[in-house]
Amino acid sequence: MVILLIYTSQVQVTHTITVNTPLLEVYSSLYEKYAETLTCPCTNIAIEQQEFISLIPTFHQICHSDFVTSNWLSYLNAVSRYLLSSDFRETGSLLFQILTSFCQLAQDAINSSLPKFYSTRFVSNHVTDIKLLNKESQSRIQLYILTTANEFAYSFDFIRDATFLNALLSGLLTNFNFGIAGYDSYLSGYRLSQMPKSYNQSYNCDCSLTASCVSSAAISDNITGDVLFVIPGLYTGCQLVEAMRQSNLECLYNQTCLNQIHNYIQSPVSFNITALNTSVFSRYNPSTTISQLLANLMVESWVQNVSYSAYYHQCQPIQCTYMKIEKNEAIYIITTSIGLFGGLYKVLYFLTPIIVEIIRRRRGKVNSIVVITIRRTT
Repeated sequence: MVILLIYTSQVQVTHTITVNTPLLEVYSSLYEKYAETLTCPCTNIAIEQQEFISLIPTFHQICHSDFVTSNWLSYLNAVSRYLLSSDFRETGSLLFQILTSFCQLAQDAINSSLPKFYSTRFVSNHVTDIKLLNKESQSRIQLYILTTANEFAYSFDFIRDATFLNALLSGLLTNFNFGIAGYDSYLSGYRLSQMPKSYNQSYNCDCSLTASCVSSAAISDNITGDVLFVIPGLYTGCQLVEAMRQSNLECLYNQTCLNQIHNYIQSPVSFNITALNTSVFSRYNPSTTISQLLANLMVESWVQNVSYSAYYHQCQPIQCTYMKIEKNEAIYIITTSIGLFGGLYKVLYFLTPIIVEIIRRRRGKVNSIVVITIRRTT
């Protein structure tokens, strides 16, 4: 009996426990203790990501600066015409219109793609723990950003290649010039020839061979053509869109550079030129090309938030079950002991008289045999 009691008190028993409509705090507490066996089926197994994921882009400061405003463009546009087509005073307004478009197009690309990302559903039969949910959410966020950025950057490559392959002329004739090839008697007139322009320092990059030819943007003497001031980081070329992609913001971070531009432009429109703020934190540096910014959707950083409480609320688990291994409780040991004693008592109650009777009968037979033996001997 003692052995049975000791065994009953030491044996480990697995209990299946169910908790109905558990709150997040209850689930978190259970997960810390019974993560391996805890299961909580979701009422809603397909949850839209907008219910628990928030994704907000913070754009590079150039997209919030004076350089993408109508005032700056008006300031550049007011410069007198009849300048060299390669002169910044002629192309500057167009270059910054392109930069303004880059910022706007990046915002449009994000605004049009985010709803699709938000409407994508996160599917799970059971409550996903917080670590796994964060990991999965981060993976989905990074995939969305990478896919959107690649598609955005590809669109500019496509436009550049399509323009080049179709030999489309730039409005400012930055890629081709026209010249008189000679008199055509059949047409009774002079024939015009299309002559490609050349760029880079050695002027050996031909616009008929590639659309990527660029030279540093400069302000030149309109009569002699002598270069008066080279604008660091800014380029012009066969295609102004491509030239802007290869440019950087070095001059726009330098107040001295901007002051020199102001002195040479002499625009009749008043505009207070202020350089970009170098004290504002940026993962880019002034020499980062616009193309690199476009590859990141002109975004400086993404404010990401994954709300586990919002996810749990949408999941709405009706119940949670888990396995708990423990020794028998005292009440169980007591009731088991009482049951054993009670059962043993009943067994002995019925068996004891029978056993006693059997023993008595056997003893009676033995005594009879002994008496008979003694009498014969006498």
